[in-house]
Amino acid sequence: MGSFVFLPSGFAIDLPGVPALDKESLPNLVMLLLLLAKSQVRFRSAPPIALLLFGLMLLGGFGTVMMNPDTVWSAKGQIPGLSAYDAFSGAVRATLNALPFFVGWRYFGSVSSHRLILEVMFKLGMFYSLLMLFEVRMSPQLHTWVYGYFPHSFAQQIRFGGYRPVVFFVHGLWASFYAMSILLSAAALWKDAKHVRTYMPFGSRELLLVAVAYMSVVVVLCKSVGSIAQSAVLLPLVLLAKPRLQLAAASCMVALAISYPITRGAGIVPTDALLELASSVSEERAQSLGFRFHHEQMLLERGQQKPIFGWGGWGRSRVYDQETGEDLSVTDGMWVIIIGSQGWVGYVAIFGMLGVPVLMLRRRLSKQGAGVSHATACLAVLVGVNMIELIPNSTMPPWLWMFSGALLAARAEPYTRAVGSHADARRARL
Repeated sequence: MGSFVFLPSGFAIDLPGVPALDKESLPNLVMLLLLLAKSQVRFRSAPPIALLLFGLMLLGGFGTVMMNPDTVWSAKGQIPGLSAYDAFSGAVRATLNALPFFVGWRYFGSVSSHRLILEVMFKLGMFYSLLMLFEVRMSPQLHTWVYGYFPHSFAQQIRFGGYRPVVFFVHGLWASFYAMSILLSAAALWKDAKHVRTYMPFGSRELLLVAVAYMSVVVVLCKSVGSIAQSAVLLPLVLLAKPRLQLAAASCMVALAISYPITRGAGIVPTDALLELASSVSEERAQSLGFRFHHEQMLLERGQQKPIFGWGGWGRSRVYDQETGEDLSVTDGMWVIIIGSQGWVGYVAIFGMLGVPVLMLRRRLSKQGAGVSHATACLAVLVGVNMIELIPNSTMPPWLWMFSGALLAARAEPYTRAVGSHADARRARL
């Protein structure tokens, strides 16, 4: 978690034979090396659904290479067809991406582990919020001061007569989404505080409630309409709803995210109504949304030319002018990037690994009638809202994979025993 929020954005070390090492892949590589050093790589007993989807991810990578030997032309010249090197590199990249998923399944499947994940996110986020407040007042400067460059357009970080923080993220939108995630973590820890001794200095549950109010202000100061709206909906859900209802809401978000490409391609998504709603907020917001819908449709049509395995990487899935070779496309959503480059096989594998654990946990609890902790329910909500965020944006933090793996490891009967044993231990301490 710390590497993703503190390493530079828009920078990568591109070594031969391995994926580019950046703030998303480097933590996974270090994690793999540590596991190998301690001989802790034992994932052969993973659930069949996880192995099936991971195998589908690897198979899709090889299928993409086999179906794309042709050359694509652009303004910068020809983009050569894919080779065996691309298949090997894609397999390494898929393994690194999925590693946090299997680590979450192997090591973070218990209730206490779910609370630990939220505690780490909360404590790290509380420190990070101070950096956010600094940039709200002084403008987004920390990335430039520390790393010597700014990762995005500075003009896009000016909103509502002030600045929205970026810190070490690629854009202010992701800083605000991270603040929203910290807010939900604090709320879940406050609800779950009766099962633990403390999450705050000096052990006050009231301080957690103060932290919820404080992070609510930080989210507003981040000046992102999307994150403010998400907080307005999800914070009451985490604070007031029972865990089973939270899990049901998370399942709905996952189902919406997974089905979005199908409904979008079939014309079911009410784009005109969404544009009218955006125009009621501001004309600039409506133009931005219309621009996004236009490029989504263009890239989706390009992806349908090779729907099964996609076009592969190196910009082959983008749309180019037939006469000048100019790049006409703008890619934002992760779903359209995956469908364009890896096809429906890659999309089902990746979004399936992320979302299926939430759906399986919901189904298992409904079938067996067991309870679930507030921490587990909050992890499911965070996975659901992260997947919703992948519709308009393309940032996929490594901890999203870990959260999904941790939820896949959850079982109804162990959860009942874990909650009971935690309460018994607390009574014994008292």
